[in-house]
Amino acid sequence: MRIPYRFLLITIFLFFSVLLPVVLLAQDTEFQSIHVVEQQYYKTHPIPSDTPLIKQSKNKTNVHLKEGKMIFGYHPYWMNNSWGDYRWDLITDLCYFSYEVDASSGMPLTTNDFENAAVIDTALANGSRVHLCVTLFSGHANFFGNPQARKTLNKQIVHLVKTRGIQGVNIDFEAVPSSQAVSLTSYIHELRQCLDSAVPTCLLSMATPAVNWNNTFELNDLAQDVDFFMVMAYDYYWNLSTTAGPVSPLYPMETSYPYNVSQTIEYYLSEGVEKSKLLLGVPYYGRVWPVTQPEAPAPTRGSGNAVTYRNVRNNPTFFSWNNRRMNYPSRSIYYAYLANGWNHCFIDEAQTLLYKYQRVIASDLKGIGIWALGYDMGYDELWDAIQQAFSENGGLLCQDTLFDAGGSMMNPTFFVAQDLKILPNYPGPYSLKLFDLNLQNSKINIFDIQQPTGIPLSTVWPGTDSISLSNENGFYITFEDTDINPQANYSLTWSCPSAAIFEQNISPNLEIFFNPLLNQIQIQYSPTSLNLKLIQIYNLNGQEIFSTRPSGQQPYILNLTDNLPSGIYIVRLIYDSIALNKKLLLLSK
Repeated sequence: MRIPYRFLLITIFLFFSVLLPVVLLAQDTEFQSIHVVEQQYYKTHPIPSDTPLIKQSKNKTNVHLKEGKMIFGYHPYWMNNSWGDYRWDLITDLCYFSYEVDASSGMPLTTNDFENAAVIDTALANGSRVHLCVTLFSGHANFFGNPQARKTLNKQIVHLVKTRGIQGVNIDFEAVPSSQAVSLTSYIHELRQCLDSAVPTCLLSMATPAVNWNNTFELNDLAQDVDFFMVMAYDYYWNLSTTAGPVSPLYPMETSYPYNVSQTIEYYLSEGVEKSKLLLGVPYYGRVWPVTQPEAPAPTRGSGNAVTYRNVRNNPTFFSWNNRRMNYPSRSIYYAYLANGWNHCFIDEAQTLLYKYQRVIASDLKGIGIWALGYDMGYDELWDAIQQAFSENGGLLCQDTLFDAGGSMMNPTFFVAQDLKILPNYPGPYSLKLFDLNLQNSKINIFDIQQPTGIPLSTVWPGTDSISLSNENGFYITFEDTDINPQANYSLTWSCPSAAIFEQNISPNLEIFFNPLLNQIQIQYSPTSLNLKLIQIYNLNGQEIFSTRPSGQQPYILNLTDNLPSGIYIVRLIYDSIALNKKLLLLSK
């Protein structure tokens, strides 16, 4: 049985930060995505005026991404010259947001200066492909029912693609009623034919929802015409959520709410979408709600606001060591603070983004999409996470754990035949452990990754609780149904030799956090009755790089005198009778 973890939050701080726009819907509780909310906001509010200094150190780097992987980032027009802070070597595709469609005519309500935007020329000069995002957030029946409007929009798109010399078009049609599902599919087919005739090399993509409510998006049919889907795997918890929660949970935070990133990936695969056509959208923003208690999950006391990663980092009082907490079931970070009562801010950081990137790599998806570029302006760590995961020399971490779409909290809601590739970016042999298994009318095959269609290293059948094995070349894992109503619950952990052993403390009793601002490591373990004698830190080569005998009260604060390179480290806590090992992902400033 999967049991939810709970943690006590006892920290206090005063919050001040520039917030992203939020639409307060007193009467209308219809969901609106962050794309819609922000587009509406900037129609009536000033555009941010700050312009970053161009960081030449960024532009001089020459990182090569893994062949075939796509790093797709939205550049909203309101981000102005934030592109001066972009790592162009880590952006394969930039998408300009947006051409806003007049539903009655197909002409643009505005192109938001797409024709003259310097970011387009800069992206092209740096070898990035450029896409134009075309948005339609209302009036869908009028547009789809008007052949002339559709034809006009197609002509306008072709004209802009040709005149600007760009490579793609991204269709972001949201709030489409289910009654218009067939019409949406038909329009995408029309647009595909038009592009093939006029600009046959032009890529066609769609921004699609994390949850396909009412099956409005006929994914299998749409996949015949689009080159890829940019899945908006965020807004799982939004402004009017009654519980404060992660914008983009990798796994469920609550047993009553199954929607999460892993489930979204498995849903798209179950609909027949090829993994090579899936980009996982990730948020560079979070949300803040007033809540009833310090501990997550917490009921909200009112509507929430959106806040960028940069806003959080720019506020040293908010970005506080004492306020930072981890919700382990969902793999999410949040900050708890007092300001007219308790408040929670859930925000993705490099650590939690890397967890998602592990899923993208293991599932061999096309890549990631970012909403939005510039929301981390002035900070490098989110770029570093992309480089660590997707560069030629990057890949899976030396040790990590993946769950089915139910995470550690609940059973998955459906079964999907899929495969996972486990090949860490470190020397083997590798250890693999599958546990918490509950297979029904299904089986799991584990292959040598170099012989994925040969004889399996092992086959797991119903009735097996766990299995452990090792292999020099990594693992290729397949999930197959053997009868109707299949089910496959699993937890999967891998490890490199340098990681020594699997984490001995799987429960959340041992908490280790790294604070890049202060170059400190914080360690807390319960029960406190155990006598902690020694704390050691090892790198993945087995070298001891830090050792101390703790003194004073918990949490133990380790002040690192040297800036350690980004990477995975093993923290060992030695007690009178036991020794605990825990991996630590460290991302330097």
